[in-house]
Amino acid sequence: MSEENIQLLHEFAREVVAKDVEGLRRLMHDDVVVREAPTLPYGGDHHGPEGFVHVYETVQKLWEFTEEFKYTYIDAGPEKVLLMVEVEAIARSTGRHVPLRLAEVFTLRDRKIAEIDVFYWDTAAMRDALEYAGS
Repeated sequence: MSEENIQLLHEFAREVVAKDVEGLRRLMHDDVVVREAPTLPYGGDHHGPEGFVHVYETVQKLWEFTEEFKYTYIDAGPEKVLLMVEVEAIARSTGRHVPLRLAEVFTLRDRKIAEIDVFYWDTAAMRDALEYAGS
């Protein structure tokens, strides 16, 4: 099972890089939940494939990624994969660069992504780069 889970996350990463929203949507379970840091513009819990797409498209509007994503995949049990991500980003609103480091905990069910819990290394730097003051 673990090898299948890692393969699913490799597919997820390929679709992210390809910016293939339909491909990403197909990987989501019908009741997927994405949990983002509440202090970011796309923060909170997002439900269903449409909730995932909303987060994905908002991230694409706010950030330009200037290099290849660096991924590390860690098997975390029968239904879990930890995906460590590093990438350089530019806030589109300000032109400010920020190194993004994050960990995403994926819960998989029925060969689909059922939950994504996203943990950022430095949300304050992200907010500063975006000049985002909301909460």
